[in-house]
Amino acid sequence: MDTVSISLDSIHPEKHDDFRGVKGAWEKAVNAIKALKAQGILVQVNTTVTRDNYEEIERIFEFVEKLGVENFHLFFLVPTGRGVKIEDITPEMYEEMIRHTLKILPRYGLNVKFSCAPQFMRIMQQTHSQMRHIQSNMRGCIAAFYYCRVCPTGDVTPCPYLPIKLGNTREKPFSEIWFNSKVLNDIRNPDKLKGKCGKCHYRYICGGCRARAYGLTAKFIDFCGGLHEPAELKGDYMAEEPWCTYKPEGSHSR
Repeated sequence: MDTVSISLDSIHPEKHDDFRGVKGAWEKAVNAIKALKAQGILVQVNTTVTRDNYEEIERIFEFVEKLGVENFHLFFLVPTGRGVKIEDITPEMYEEMIRHTLKILPRYGLNVKFSCAPQFMRIMQQTHSQMRHIQSNMRGCIAAFYYCRVCPTGDVTPCPYLPIKLGNTREKPFSEIWFNSKVLNDIRNPDKLKGKCGKCHYRYICGGCRARAYGLTAKFIDFCGGLHEPAELKGDYMAEEPWCTYKPEGSHSR
């Protein structure tokens, strides 16, 4: 075991416990980080950005770095599963959070990654920012390109937050699903994007969050434990990214 991922959503125990729904979760998470570092194991901390912790993200950076954490993932809420009922930050707050994080990164030794916020690639280009782990061929979202979800049942979906069932590995080879799925091939083709995403010249490096587009064009709350249950198509996964403030030339959206 080389790396362990642990969620930590606040430097305040009560706020983290409330968000995770388990009393004492913060203390257990911090103790686990300390125990892992004592054994020389790499740790990745995941923080979901919400209205409750928006103002303390930099303090979380400082806190986990002092604990010896190497990797930090900022997760931006997607309206799926339990996330449907959580009050999200505004699109403008998303944009500001990404810009501010890119600005302060040089102060820390953390390897930071933005999850479910593909517009960070656009913002990086606009601000000429650099991130240590970013490769030249990387996209804002890797779902359908380098990644998908395979459930214990064999069901395959593009990612945990995009619950469209693509097929089942117990019924056909994974390679057949991966290469022949219409949904995956649609996502791989930025020229098929709709709305302002389809007009945006950053679509090849960003592409918008397909799960967020799907979730906000569908009416669903299905649960499979803590993850969304694979289901038939209900929303438009190629719709424009609803939480992006950028207005490309020729677009009349928002």
